[in-house]
Amino acid sequence: MRTALLLSIAAVLAVSAQFTDLPGWKLSSSQNFDKNASLGQIGAVYGMDVRGYSDFQDTSKNGQYTPDKVLSVHDGMLDAYIHTENGIHMVACPIPEGYINRIYGRFSIRFKSDILPRYKIAFMLWPTSDTWVEGELDFPEGGLGTGDTMYINPHGLTFGDDGEPTKPYSVDTKITAADYHVHTLEWYPGGVRYLIDDVLHLTQTRDVPVVGHRWTLQIETQISSVAPEDATKGHLLIDWWAIWDHIPGYDYSTLVNIPFTGDDGSTLPSPLSTVRGTNTIQSNRVKQVSSTSQWSTASAKVDVYFTDGTITATLNRAGTGVQYLGFRFDASADEGYVLSVSGTQLGLGWWNQASLSTIASVAINATSGVDYKVRIQGSAGGLRARFWPASSDEPSTWNINETFDYRAATGYVALLTQTPTAGTAATGTWDDLVIVDALIERGDPTTNPPTTDAPNGTASGNPTIKAVAEQSGQLANESTSLLVS
Repeated sequence: MRTALLLSIAAVLAVSAQFTDLPGWKLSSSQNFDKNASLGQIGAVYGMDVRGYSDFQDTSKNGQYTPDKVLSVHDGMLDAYIHTENGIHMVACPIPEGYINRIYGRFSIRFKSDILPRYKIAFMLWPTSDTWVEGELDFPEGGLGTGDTMYINPHGLTFGDDGEPTKPYSVDTKITAADYHVHTLEWYPGGVRYLIDDVLHLTQTRDVPVVGHRWTLQIETQISSVAPEDATKGHLLIDWWAIWDHIPGYDYSTLVNIPFTGDDGSTLPSPLSTVRGTNTIQSNRVKQVSSTSQWSTASAKVDVYFTDGTITATLNRAGTGVQYLGFRFDASADEGYVLSVSGTQLGLGWWNQASLSTIASVAINATSGVDYKVRIQGSAGGLRARFWPASSDEPSTWNINETFDYRAATGYVALLTQTPTAGTAATGTWDDLVIVDALIERGDPTTNPPTTDAPNGTASGNPTIKAVAEQSGQLANESTSLLVS
């Protein structure tokens, strides 16, 4: 199978370490820890930057940076042995590039940790000037106790009423440090991207730093008045890290651009994956076929998280089927925004666990078997969508243009085809999927913080969407969800 696939981030760097130049990024340095170093020898073998902070207290004042009693290298891993000696909670903080004054770059690290209650990590880009309000970028940050998850916590460029920098975003990735994951931060002019295992969790467009920073890997006690138990001990293992230079002039806006090509019947190419129904490559398109149960759905998700920006795709529906382009979709909760196309209606709605609430809809004429284009553009101020025949020029006007607080959680993009008729399978195809983030599309970022509220919109008579909504809680068999398998 041959797939023309452009990803700004994913697919080029797999979970295993591949230290090469990437689109938009030139490899600057990497560390694979291929030389053993016993406790007390880390500085002699790997240099004082890897040894890092020494002989002063950590952020909470409950821990002490003691690299010669914490850091060693064995089996190709940097081992941070977190433990207590003589009442001193011993922690460490490597600084991969030392006190370099770096502006922009790509920073990637693969690690895992034992369960260590009341300890945490705060891997960050810290202003070289030590001026907090110049934009601390914390990722990953989170506790190392049972069930603790990693967060994305960038700090803003202005002070809040509490005397600390504001937080334009705070995102729970729902991923713990218990297993190996690759955490990557991409900082470029106008934006910061945060990825785990090459899946984008957030694109930051507000309060993006513009001055030099250094990469700092704090392994420390939790910020609390309660210190860790003396008996708590374990290992945080770092497999590798790598740093890339930003390439000036590179366009970082396009996340995904996929014209599908491949053998008929072949499975979906990365970054797409089947969730339900039949999804295959046919005639150089994604072909979806639902089951024959009423409201059943064939669905696929795109493993790229979308916040603000533009999504464009070509669709072709057959018979009475309805196609949905989903975005900001939380697959585990089965909720997100959807743009629907039936034979007579274009609708924008919010899907939540078998219930579709209409935000807006307009009349269209979508002939079965004809290619059409759809474009969605989202920002903090609302959503707009347009629909046109693929054989025609794109119109300048929007079919739907709704203003509301669009700040729902970042989520997946999804392609869906649904049958409203019992006994008839729905068939639809998709092609030319392009996802562009907010850097180019939206201009100056908003100052409104993200929320997880569903939109407040007014239904405007879309019979297809209303039919789904009215069946809420009573949909047959698999149709009670769109993306939950």
